Amino acid sequence: MKPKFSLPSFTMARAGRSWLRMALPVIVVMAIAFSLILAPVAQALTITVTLPAGATLGSTYTFTVRVDVQNVDLLPLQAVEIRIINVDNPGTYTITLTDVPVPPDGSTTVNQTYTPASGGTVQVTGAPDSSWIYASGLRTGYGYGYQSGTWGTVTPGGTTYGYGYAYTGNQGPTYATYTINWTVPSGWPTGNYRVEALVFPTDGDYSTAFTNHTAATFVMSQPSAPAGGAVTPPAAEGTTDVSGVVTSDGTFNAEVKPASSDGNVTLTIPSGTKGTVSGAPLSRITIVKRAPTAPPSADTTAVSLTYDLGPDGAVFDPPVQMTFSFNPALLPPGADPNNVRVTFWNGSQWVVLEGGTVDLVNNTITVAVPHFTEFQVQLPTSPASFTLSGLTVSPATVAEGESVAVSLTVTNTGDVGGSRVVEFKVNGETYTRTIVLTASETRVVTVNVRGVVGENMVTVNGETATFTVEAAPTTPPTTPPATTPPETTPPETTPPATTPATTPPATTPSTLADSWLLFGAVAVAVIGFGLIIFMAFRRE
Repeated sequence: MKPKFSLPSFTMARAGRSWLRMALPVIVVMAIAFSLILAPVAQALTITVTLPAGATLGSTYTFTVRVDVQNVDLLPLQAVEIRIINVDNPGTYTITLTDVPVPPDGSTTVNQTYTPASGGTVQVTGAPDSSWIYASGLRTGYGYGYQSGTWGTVTPGGTTYGYGYAYTGNQGPTYATYTINWTVPSGWPTGNYRVEALVFPTDGDYSTAFTNHTAATFVMSQPSAPAGGAVTPPAAEGTTDVSGVVTSDGTFNAEVKPASSDGNVTLTIPSGTKGTVSGAPLSRITIVKRAPTAPPSADTTAVSLTYDLGPDGAVFDPPVQMTFSFNPALLPPGADPNNVRVTFWNGSQWVVLEGGTVDLVNNTITVAVPHFTEFQVQLPTSPASFTLSGLTVSPATVAEGESVAVSLTVTNTGDVGGSRVVEFKVNGETYTRTIVLTASETRVVTVNVRGVVGENMVTVNGETATFTVEAAPTTPPTTPPATTPPETTPPETTPPATTPATTPPATTPSTLADSWLLFGAVAVAVIGFGLIIFMAFRRE
């Protein structure tokens, strides 16, 4: 009987159901993965700009910028920049607030006042969440790219410092909110404006900066007319109303930074400062550009415009800080910009305000101002004048053929640069050197000279010094001495002494005893040798 075989039952329908059960989980996982990749991350660094609907020329416009840091971010912020832009003419009417202060921790509020040229005044206040910190780590941030226009991740690389929250100690979302108060210039155009806020993971790198994803715009309008039909004019440019921050005795209860309309002059009045005029508290401060009452004094040049600070005669306790811009193009050639100084008009002449810190990067000088009047930045310009001193010669002694270094210190005591020809005279021979010095510069001039054997005299500008040249040692030529025959003096004639005849020594004859001794020794030797031979033959 043949064995029977039974094949397992296998149908196409059953196989299809088996493959479907295996493929379904894979399809679901892939769908979820693609949705996560293609969809923007829900938790991301976001920048929200909140604007009132409209602003009015000549008034104060207030808006907020909030920066939210989420769980996917780690210390993603190093710097903040805020811009106010006129949509129709951005090239002329744009305010850029760079280096907006960032709160250093969760309990510190920061403030900054900006006075952009012809842009009014902008006061910025930054308030943090309690978990906001400044720390270092392997930072990263996910947000809307300023240049790319898409969502993406930025990782600065390496361990660096940034703001936000860290994984250790300060975990979870956090935020910082900025309140911006902009005093709008009355001369700016009406129309549409927008606000841009930039957050930099790496300070100054616009290619990796984040910005607000949603456009933030508002409309600028003329001030509305009151019931009588007349328009209340806005405050004149360069005028700051301080009545709201000054008490009845003139004490400022908040910091104020009035500025000129062009931004060339800025005051910093800290909270607690007392400012009065004729004993009354101040209500407004003006900083107005004007023609100078009188030109600078002789040997002095104005290197800035002139500004009148009012009310005239206002006094401050303690003095307030004034930062004044100067124009480096007005500096005379060779002048030292560090010598600029702030002067004020006292009613009859310009008087120098002592002290001051010069910033050559921003071309400003900051000085303490105790009262208001007319101010101007000036530079002394007395011509170059030189002093020569400290004549030295080194070394003091040299060998013949060697040189010495003659040095002299030259100082320009003038306020501008210049040149001076220095004459070195050595034993009547003149050596010249030309030196160019800026204002107040000092330099040592050196010339190398050779002298003659003996003492040498150096003279420069009435000063004298000496050095000695020693002759080189000489070896005299070798000359054989002249042969001079000695002077012959005949000896005295003395009869020679008689030498006795030489007697040969007596020869001592050998004695008989000596001969027998020799014979005896020979005999002993012969007998001994014979015995040795005899004994040898006997053994054989």
